[in-house]
Amino acid sequence: MALYDDAKFIFLGSAAAGLETKDASKIYNVKPVEVLTSEIITSNDSDWTESGDTSAVSVSNGVITFNNTGSNSAIFQNTGNLSGKTIVVRFTISDYQEGTVGFSFFAVNSGTSGTNQVQGNGNYSFTLTVGTNHNGNTAVSGGPTFKGVISNISIKEATTPNADFTISRDANLDATRVGPTGLIEKGRENLLLQSNAFTTTWTTSNSPNITSGQPGYDGSLNAWKIELTANFGQIEQTPSSVPTISTLSIFAKAGTAGFVRLRIDADTNAIADFDLSDGSVAHTSGNIIATTADSFGDGWFRVQMTSTTASGGTVRIYPAVAANDLTGTSGFIYVQDSQLEVGIAATDVITTGTSTGLAGLKEDEPRFDYPLAGGAPSLLIEPERANLITVSEYFGGSGWTDSSSGVTVVNNDAVSPEGIKNAAKLVIDNTISSGAEFRVDTSLNPSVTNGKPYAFSVFAKAAEFNQIQLDVSNVKFGANCHVTATLTGDGSITAGSDVTSSSIENYGNGWYRITMVGTVTGSTGATALIFRLQVDGINGTGDGSKGIHVYGAQFEEGSRSTSYIPTHGTAATRSTDNVSALDTSGFSFGTTCTIFFEGSIGQFNPGASSTIPITMFASHSSPNNAERYVLFASSFSSGTYTLTSRHDHNGNTVGVSKSGLTEGARVKVAAVFNGTSQKFFVNGSSGGSGFTPSDGTNTHVAASLFESLDLSAYPANKNQTVGSLILWGSALTDQQCIDLTTL
Repeated sequence: MALYDDAKFIFLGSAAAGLETKDASKIYNVKPVEVLTSEIITSNDSDWTESGDTSAVSVSNGVITFNNTGSNSAIFQNTGNLSGKTIVVRFTISDYQEGTVGFSFFAVNSGTSGTNQVQGNGNYSFTLTVGTNHNGNTAVSGGPTFKGVISNISIKEATTPNADFTISRDANLDATRVGPTGLIEKGRENLLLQSNAFTTTWTTSNSPNITSGQPGYDGSLNAWKIELTANFGQIEQTPSSVPTISTLSIFAKAGTAGFVRLRIDADTNAIADFDLSDGSVAHTSGNIIATTADSFGDGWFRVQMTSTTASGGTVRIYPAVAANDLTGTSGFIYVQDSQLEVGIAATDVITTGTSTGLAGLKEDEPRFDYPLAGGAPSLLIEPERANLITVSEYFGGSGWTDSSSGVTVVNNDAVSPEGIKNAAKLVIDNTISSGAEFRVDTSLNPSVTNGKPYAFSVFAKAAEFNQIQLDVSNVKFGANCHVTATLTGDGSITAGSDVTSSSIENYGNGWYRITMVGTVTGSTGATALIFRLQVDGINGTGDGSKGIHVYGAQFEEGSRSTSYIPTHGTAATRSTDNVSALDTSGFSFGTTCTIFFEGSIGQFNPGASSTIPITMFASHSSPNNAERYVLFASSFSSGTYTLTSRHDHNGNTVGVSKSGLTEGARVKVAAVFNGTSQKFFVNGSSGGSGFTPSDGTNTHVAASLFESLDLSAYPANKNQTVGSLILWGSALTDQQCIDLTTL
């Protein structure tokens, strides 16, 4: 432990993962440790003062309850003047119903500084700087509709700088990761407002009676009774957008009426009626992809309808006394927890207030990616990538067509690698004996550029057939750009002569991700993507029920597949992972240092000469000319690369390299600078002999000059995972470096 005690900085993916909070952009480091003062706020109820709608807020034993019904309310303490101080605020929201809440630090004259408004149950943590002219009052401020309980309030001053990274991805939900359970985790959003408050944003048509406080599917009293008073009685809401492919869901239970209708008004109205006696689908019309009803006991079903629309519209929910019949002036049903989301299946409930609700892998949240074989997670840092396939999960949708007229798509037939039932089955009918093709329609073929490599990947699982072929063989990629994968055991893959590289990864539960890479060598423009189903090495003969399960098709520019990018109607682009530079000026380096890196490195794009996993800057004003110490990978070819440790001083560079490393494989590196010379250790052995750097003026970039640690100094040239990163202000011994870097 003494070795780690001496470290100036320690990042461990295994320590940082799981610490994500609503301060979602934080990447927490082990060292240096942020030092906090004792509590600034007291636990005495008498020290709190209510303001605004004082009847809507109360405190008991340090627990604050809000029940706002249209007016703002707050409760505050005098914490003393905190102007300009760095404050860490932590608290818990429970029994959340709707609205938003935040912390405010009131100024003497006017205005406040404080947290962003937050919503939903959970533990929250924020680090912020209080504005100038603070009058001493610190408040918990509830929005006009906030209903919930605030507890475990902690407000402390940070007396040392926050030493954690932050990350951003330009606020999109197109990123995924492999989560701690081994399943693919997406960002999710409920597009309905006040999803379980049906007398608020929701409106009524034909005046049904709506009553809250009913026993729900989850044992709560959060369900609602909707009672007919006239024909076509309904509740409705017009969300700001309805995705091209979306799933509408709600929990429903029969009362004296026995049916519920889900409807989305669009170019072609999508309608599904469910019989609440058994959850069966009684009627559908419009562009319906799938309908499902899952039983939750005591007569409750979660009913869901997946549909396609060319343009968004109004969401409507009807009680009904008969299938495809909305007449009736009496009868009621119970409902709870509505949700509208992109994709072809409903996911776990996201309760919303006055804004849409997010869950799963949130915008700007660091991606801690877990190894498929188990073990500690790594921080995933990837470049911007686009999935050029417009519908990656709905294989019966626009863009996919059966070229052989013998393949049937069964949607939502199997549990996918993300753990929900949204994988399709490609079934060959009994008219096909020479093998079936399933390919992207010509009008939607992804366009390619001459000289560029492209990675085509898909997740597949054996059913009655255990082989699948991927193919982009044409004039652009050559006549033999295809692979055949066997979906048993550890999986195996054979590739045609025009395939640049290929791989098969075992995702568990019978699922494999198959990737092939080809390079455009001739004409540009659109290209066809083909699935061929096989069994036992021979093109399969169908019988109308045999097939293979597929999920998550992806076609992207680059020499290897990146993390899965879901698409539901249009091509999608995952924004780059931008990790903030860390201020290291206070780390007290001398003239020596050691940098340890453990993770994986991959090539970004053809044309990028290198991938830069880590840079220590002495000056960050001009990265290309700065005095720096950098680890970078280059010379990518045939799945291998060269890793270099380099000092760069006043435009003169000196470095030590290790070649023949496997692209994307785990690597452990120690770069040591003892004040006059460098040593480099990779995977337990020295990567090159030491040498003395000299530029004719200075002998080295002294570690004492380092001001920042940067994982994103060159945004276009990064594609790596970071499992651990450790800095010492000393030169470790050869044996210590060998021990650290041995796999």
